[in-house]
Amino acid sequence: MNAKENLIRTLTVDHPQWVPDMLKDFRYLIGQAEIGEMEENDYDWFGVHWTSSADGPGMPAPTPGREVLKDIADWKNSVVFPDLDAVDWDFIAEKWGVLKDRDTIANYYLIPQGIFERTHALMGFEQALIALYEEPEAYEELVEAITCYKIKLYQKLIDHMGADVIAHSDDFGTQISTFISPAIFRKLFKPRLKRIADAIHEKGCIAIMHSCGKVDALVDDFAECGFDGWEPCMVCNDLDSLVEKHGHHFSFSGGLNAQALNVPSTTEEDIREELHRRIGQLGRFGGYIPAYVLLEPRFYKVCSEEIKKYKLR
Repeated sequence: MNAKENLIRTLTVDHPQWVPDMLKDFRYLIGQAEIGEMEENDYDWFGVHWTSSADGPGMPAPTPGREVLKDIADWKNSVVFPDLDAVDWDFIAEKWGVLKDRDTIANYYLIPQGIFERTHALMGFEQALIALYEEPEAYEELVEAITCYKIKLYQKLIDHMGADVIAHSDDFGTQISTFISPAIFRKLFKPRLKRIADAIHEKGCIAIMHSCGKVDALVDDFAECGFDGWEPCMVCNDLDSLVEKHGHHFSFSGGLNAQALNVPSTTEEDIREELHRRIGQLGRFGGYIPAYVLLEPRFYKVCSEEIKKYKLR
């Protein structure tokens, strides 16, 4: 069994032979669509300006005061969707080298700015949530347009960019709860997420739901939408219950307590203990990838060495 086959078996919980190493066993590609090769402070494909944080690691954020969409009622005139047919996908695929070793190395695309995230990237978080409640029809129209766009984008990635796995990103949680009620999620977002998962599967690709924060109230829904797994399964969730309920058919990626570990006092032994704890907890049915890219780079080597031990068992 090669690395690609083992990854597919891991994500579909089908008796993999080892725990995948996400920086060695497959290409983990974050944000290579919609943001392209952005500079530190730059525009994405929708014309949203992003600013990197000077205070620490993490993804850049939309620049305050430079919102593209000021009034949800005017979204059809204000929001310009990228022309996906005009993109030279074959050129990009060759430039990034994603079509090399296709039989043995999988391409795992994590694509940010999903159907919820894109609305607040365009409007700002506060205004997007206000629009959701005060102008629900216009907001839903925008979400529907984004859904159709995302489906077409993912089809392009599969057809031209060698995507084997697509992680659709919509962060629905804070550290303590979801941003919106589960009822609103199920009415507005769940049917569209199911269409996205179905479209990915129709192309023979694995569909993963990426959703940060405390979203355990929604994980049943992610599984019902047809997603094959969930990342990054942060420790603020009831992971034991979720694995017990879904682990035999639904994979997990992440789970490392990055907020506690990314401090100067953390030792390599702390990292080893955390890896063993999470592999035992989240990987007991076989469907688990430790997402150690969430940790500080100084820990990457020890993570890779420790994960390799599980390959030899």
